[in-house]
Amino acid sequence: MNQVCQVILLEDLDTDAYLIQKALDNDELQFSFAVCPSREAYLEALGEVCPDLIISDYSFPDFDGFTALEIAQKKCPDSPFIFVSGTMGEERAIESLKRGATDYILKDRMTRLFPAVKRALVENAEKHARIKAEEEISIEREKLQELRSRMTRLSFVSALSAGVVHEIAQPLNAIKVIADGALLWLDMGNEPETVELRENYAGIVDQVRRIEKIINHMRSFASMERDTGSEFCEITAVIDGALSVMGRQLSSHGIRVELKLWPETLLICGEMLRIEEVIINLMTNAMQVLDSVAIPDKRVVLETEAGDDMAVITVSDNAIGISEEIQDRIFEPFITSKVNKNGMGLGLAIVSSIVHSLNGRVDAANNEMGGATFKVSLPLIPAVRISGSEEHSEVED
Repeated sequence: MNQVCQVILLEDLDTDAYLIQKALDNDELQFSFAVCPSREAYLEALGEVCPDLIISDYSFPDFDGFTALEIAQKKCPDSPFIFVSGTMGEERAIESLKRGATDYILKDRMTRLFPAVKRALVENAEKHARIKAEEEISIEREKLQELRSRMTRLSFVSALSAGVVHEIAQPLNAIKVIADGALLWLDMGNEPETVELRENYAGIVDQVRRIEKIINHMRSFASMERDTGSEFCEITAVIDGALSVMGRQLSSHGIRVELKLWPETLLICGEMLRIEEVIINLMTNAMQVLDSVAIPDKRVVLETEAGDDMAVITVSDNAIGISEEIQDRIFEPFITSKVNKNGMGLGLAIVSSIVHSLNGRVDAANNEMGGATFKVSLPLIPAVRISGSEEHSEVED
């Protein structure tokens, strides 16, 4: 506070204006005064710059102190406002504080003015410092959130890598078989037949397209730019997409996937890949927990249903369940339910973030199979009327 404090002094009497300036003459703070004897001068001063402080009398020929306070609150809401008056009275003084004045000083007690001004300036400076600090913290928090988002997405893509290897290996092997067969046919001295060549080439193209689809799927998951609610998607299609990525990987880990799908259409508003990401994360979490237990029949149960205007997706496993110590914090970042603490503990945090961005909710509980159940509820599109009963099936290896 070494700089000169800019003060608008709203006072129509020269003598009182002088006494106020004299009361603020000190060795600690320096003041520069813009004395305004009228409403017009006051408005002109406020239009030029917002001062560090406004000092105002209460009574004027053309308006009153409460009007001056209201004008200041609109034009310069961050400037402290202190009444200095000899006619204000206790009742109006209290009313002024209720209306937002910083303080009031009676003109026969001018010795109180400098301490009141000093306190107002210090408190205002502290408030601005606090606001600035909060803004800086908010900016840093956003940066950390963005960094965490990148980390979680990279972690998620990394967790899918093993499944992608399985998915790509099969069409690559099919291409190799087709190509090897064609080369063997030619090496045996046979002339290529047009129909057979076309079939071989078509087979290779189909397998390449399958690989391309898998790669594009992964690129979509790795993308940072997401629109969380501009598309409609059907839940069963989402389940199919998630299983196309995770199905073979689960099978290779000795895990059987059981489906209990609602037979009617369940439409929700949200990007399909985002909801697939939720299901894949939940299945990946179940797979990693099941890997840590030695049981003969490892299962993941995927169930969909409709209820209370919500589409419900449930992912259950028969592993070890959720311990009481983390039950209430299971969706927090870096909290893991896995026995061996494998992974970063980010998958369920991603699930919670995506689900809440779609105006849904996700709950976790232990189930009668001894494992954990995660229940994702997402708003159904209102126009869709749902009815029906459960349909049971099992995913083939």
